Amino acid sequence: MPQAQIEEMVNVSADQFFKAITSYESYPKIVDGFKKVQVSRKSSPDGDQPGRASVDYTFSVMFKKVGYQLEVLEEPKKGRLSWSLIDSDFFKINNGEWIVTAIDASHAKVKYSLEAEFKIAVPEMILNQLLKGTMPSMVRGFEKFAKGI
Repeated sequence: MPQAQIEEMVNVSADQFFKAITSYESYPKIVDGFKKVQVSRKSSPDGDQPGRASVDYTFSVMFKKVGYQLEVLEEPKKGRLSWSLIDSDFFKINNGEWIVTAIDASHAKVKYSLEAEFKIAVPEMILNQLLKGTMPSMVRGFEKFAKGI
């Protein structure tokens, strides 16, 4: 099963970065290819209780629009955002997490992990290169967005 992971330092606070990755509706401004995101919030993070949301994504890949729905668990006190696939016309598997750790007041370490498998056959080597190749620019996109929060 193709898996990819990246760990980076960012020049924003952990809180700012966490707010950026939970600004789902803004993903089309942050991540290349995303066209539309709709959120059905089930609960907001409250004290020690995590927040839950169902998030529908539409994005373009090779001139085709595809969609998928994720169940998202937000744990801001732990700096953790995790998800699992509910439904998709494109993915068989899409599970992962962000872990955001404060370094100081204006820097954080972020770790992004993804396990993905498509419904169409894609050689694992190509899929791993694709996933790992897009991760650094995605992290930088969230960092840039977070600076405006």
